[in-house]
Order: sequence, then structure tokens, then C-alpha cells
Amino acid sequence: MLIDHAFTINKRPLPWTKAISAGICSGIPVLVGLLAGKFEYGLMAGIGSFTYLYVFNIPYAQRAKKLFFALLGMSISVGLGTLLAPFPIASALVVGLIGAIATFIFGALRIAGPAAIFFVLGFAMATGMAIDPSLAPFRAGLVSLGGGLAWVIGMVGWLRNPYGPEIIAIKKTYQDLAHYIDSVGTNRSDETKRRLVSTFKSTEDTLSAGYAAWRSSEPYIQLILLYERANEIFVGVLDKNEMVPPQLLTAIRNIAVEELIKEPLGEIDHEINISKPSLKRIFNDSFNRSSLVLLTAIRYGVVLSIAAIVAYSFDFNRSYWITLSCAAVMSGSSIISTFHRAIQRSLGTVVGILIATIILFLHPEGIVIVIAIVILTFLTELAIVLNYAIAVLFITPNALLLAESTTPLQHAAYFTTARITDVVIGSVIGLIGTLLIGRRQASGLLSDLMVQTIRSQQQYLFLLFSKHRTGLDFKPFLERNAMKTHSNNLRLVYTTALGEMPSRKIALESFNPAIDSIEHLGYLLEACQKYADRPTLSDESLAQLLLVFETMAAAIEHRYPLSMKHVPEIQAFSKIQQEIIHLQKHIQMITAQSESIP
Repeated sequence: MLIDHAFTINKRPLPWTKAISAGICSGIPVLVGLLAGKFEYGLMAGIGSFTYLYVFNIPYAQRAKKLFFALLGMSISVGLGTLLAPFPIASALVVGLIGAIATFIFGALRIAGPAAIFFVLGFAMATGMAIDPSLAPFRAGLVSLGGGLAWVIGMVGWLRNPYGPEIIAIKKTYQDLAHYIDSVGTNRSDETKRRLVSTFKSTEDTLSAGYAAWRSSEPYIQLILLYERANEIFVGVLDKNEMVPPQLLTAIRNIAVEELIKEPLGEIDHEINISKPSLKRIFNDSFNRSSLVLLTAIRYGVVLSIAAIVAYSFDFNRSYWITLSCAAVMSGSSIISTFHRAIQRSLGTVVGILIATIILFLHPEGIVIVIAIVILTFLTELAIVLNYAIAVLFITPNALLLAESTTPLQHAAYFTTARITDVVIGSVIGLIGTLLIGRRQASGLLSDLMVQTIRSQQQYLFLLFSKHRTGLDFKPFLERNAMKTHSNNLRLVYTTALGEMPSRKIALESFNPAIDSIEHLGYLLEACQKYADRPTLSDESLAQLLLVFETMAAAIEHRYPLSMKHVPEIQAFSKIQQEIIHLQKHIQMITAQSESIP
């Protein structure tokens, strides 16, 4: 069953545009080097072209920074690999540090992409080149040129449609809103509501990432207004809990965002306030002993260093392939996905190495290598959305061409055997390291994060409805950001925990209704803070609400059955009251069997 799942083909649209652009990025540096008579320089710059693989559908303001730091990290990694090549132990420690830092940053900032793998690749490939530490700045410079080209190609869409990612996010919000409204009163309602709340959070993150105080243009403001209107419609439907007129549903489905943002704002009140936590706050939240991001980064770095030490301690040919394979395998987010990666990496690489051996054994000329690199990169980007094992068929020969093209292949059988051995050893080390170090990290954090999230919602609710809120600006509140951070971490930890212990998957799945309810409650609390006329609750009502939340948190924390408490009415915000009641019921079911709590 696990092995079959590792080779499941995902049904996703193929990213043709990204694949073509990635192929262009990889081919141009090598072609320029070939035409200039410095083919090996072109191959070196080609390493920087991997920067384009960090392009995802995120706002261009965020994409520009992400790609810049990706090319900077790639250049530094190659420079450090060149400097430390004569010192195996130092190289092993530094490659682990690179992997840990990259994993932590990508996890803390919740950045989609291949994370540490290509930084590790750049460092490892540099250690396998001709040893000459004095070439570190030069090699890093060549990589930065290839990365700079990838940055330009990655940003070229900004000229045509500067708000493309934000528009796509708004469209998806309205599509999911229409699906939810259409499902009201059916057995699909809970599922579509959960998906819509998740979409709202994702869209808010997208709009926040694209915000810059110095360029709040009219199109961007209109996108914010469209997002807020979608929120208002959702809250209105929740309050009424009845079917909406067909005309409204049709209007929501057919909303044409591109046309709407071309309309002048006119008399619309377009004052907006975007609040997002500082980088310092984000990293502080992730840098604590109960953070899954930190624990995962430490595990990644430690196991990677162990793999590098093993590789350097024995007489392996081109030993850095062991480190690369270990890094790729550990890119899985859980035990199960790591196991899948190990299978996919091992079997996919065997075929990929055979492809690379055939190409190299034919002693291709420069232009043939350029074409092969372009085609392999193109196929990698198409295949990665289908299945990692298929992508590895093209990733492996592509990396081998960049690394081995300037070295004549004399013994094909030896070359193939050495590479396959390296991959198997690296994959086994990555899998064993993941199994031995923190194999139950996520499940061990689940109950603590539920408690933290519930208590942060308790604090935020108190601030929303207490008499002490007068004159306070709620958008930048630390309590609101803390609540969102805990909620996001809770979902991440829960998803990861499901992949850790297949034997306990059924028990863990019983937590899903409670986690869904926590997320929905957090959304309702955020939504109601936009209403200045929300009621001020009496001290007695607030005290009872605080008791309800503390009782839920304590029941999970101390593992005893939850007794239902009365939830006071919140005038005009009955959905919050109802959701708290639902959450009590879900937690009561979990705590009824305390042994099921991790």
C-alpha cells in the first residue's frame, strides 16, 4: 500500500509556462559559455539557473525577494563549497548547517519550494570540483550570473500583469465561496466551509505578502475590497444559515476580477490597513523548543552532516552524491513522505543514471549537452507535479551533465555502479536518520499546540468584547498574530503527525473536527473585529467565556474528560457562540478516551 502510494500519479494541470521558462534559464548560461569558448564556465553558471525552480505563484513583491535570496544563497553555497573542499570534516559540518538554516527559513516563513535541496546541491558539487579555494569568489560570481538571469525571467510576468498572483487568489476565493453557498443545507456544507476558510487564510497571506506601503495602487486596493466583500458575504450567509438568491450565487461565480480592478475607485471608501508580523516576530515564534520548524531543521542538518561524514570517511567516487541523495530523501514532510522519497529517489535515480550514462558515453559535443540540459529541465518541471519519482528520472541526468560533462567517461559500468551505490547509501542514511531522530515530533506537539491555540483565542476574544478595547487598534495586536501563528502551526503539525504513525492514523483523524472548529472559530474572531459596533459583554459573561476556554484547554492538557459548560450569548455574533459549543463537543469526544491524546 505504501509503495503503491509512492508511485501514484497526481492529477494536476501541467505547468507548461514554468517548464519552458525553466528550460530557457538552464540553457542560456551554458550556451553563452559554449559560444565564448568557456564551456565549463557556462556549466558553472548553469547551477545558478536552479534559482528559477523557486518560482511559484506568489506576489511579485515577494517573488523578487525570494528569488534574490535564493540566488544569493546558491552563490554563497558554491563559494563555501570551493573554500572548504580541502577540509572534509569542515565541509560535512557546514553542509549540515546550510541545510538546517535553509530548512528553518523556508519553514518559518512558510515558503513553498524545494527549500534546502539546491543550496546543498551547489555546495556539494563545488566540493567535487578541482580543489582550488582561490576560485571561490569567481565560481560564486558565475553562479550569481546564472541566478540573475533566472531572477529576470522569473519576474518578467510583472510587466504584463503585476497583480496576477493576487487576482488568481481572489478568483479562487470567490469560486470557493460559490461552492460553499451552493452546499448550504447539504451534507457537503462542512467540507466546503473548511476549504473556504483555508482559502480565506491563503488569500489574506497572498495579499499581505504583496503589500508595500509605498505603492498602494488603486488595483491593489480594489483587490483588498473584493476580499473584504467576500468575507462579508460569507459571514452574512453564516448568520442567516439559509439559501441565498440564485442571482447572488450567479454573480459570485461570474465575477470578473480583471475587469473590476480596471474600474476607478470613485466614491468607494478605500482606506486600507494591512498588518503583518515582522520578520523578527516570525523567527522568534519559530525559534523555540516546541516549534516543529526548528526541530525539523535541526534533524535535517544533523542527519545531513552524518551522511557527509560517512561519504568522506570511505573511498567513494564523487562522494557528494551520497549527501545529495540524503538531502533529497529528507525533503519529505513526514515519516511516510520520507519513505516515499527514499523509494522514489532510489528507483527513479537508477533509471536516471542509466540515461545519463548513455548520454555521457556517447561523448556529446557542447551544443548537444546544451539541448539535453534544456530538455531535461523542461521535463523535470512538467513531471514534478505528477510524481517525484518521474521527476527524478530527469533531475539525475541533468545534475550529472552539469557535473560530469567536462570529464570524459571511460568506464560506463563503473560510473553507473558508483552513482547507484551513492544514491542507495544516501537514501538509506536519510531514511534511518528520520526514523531515529524525532520520528514522533509532530504527534508529540499536537496536544500542546491545541492548548496554545485555544488559549490564544481566549485572550483575543477577551480583547474583542471587553470594555477595555476602547481606542485600541486591533489589527497589529500581538494576540491576533499569536492566534494566527498558533492556528497555522496546529494545522501543519496535525498534517505531519498523520504521516508519522500509520498505526495511530485513525485515532489522530478523530482530532480533525476539533482542529477544523478551532480554525473556523479563529476566522470568525478575526472577521468580527472589523465591526466597530460589536457588543461589550458584561464581566459575568466574559468570565464564563474565559472559563469555557480554559476548561477545554485544561482537559486536553491534563487528559481528563471535558464537561460541557454554558456558553453565554454574544449578541449579533451568534455564530461565535455556536462554534464554541461545537468545539466543546468535539473536544469532549477526544477527551472521552484520554489514551488517544498524543
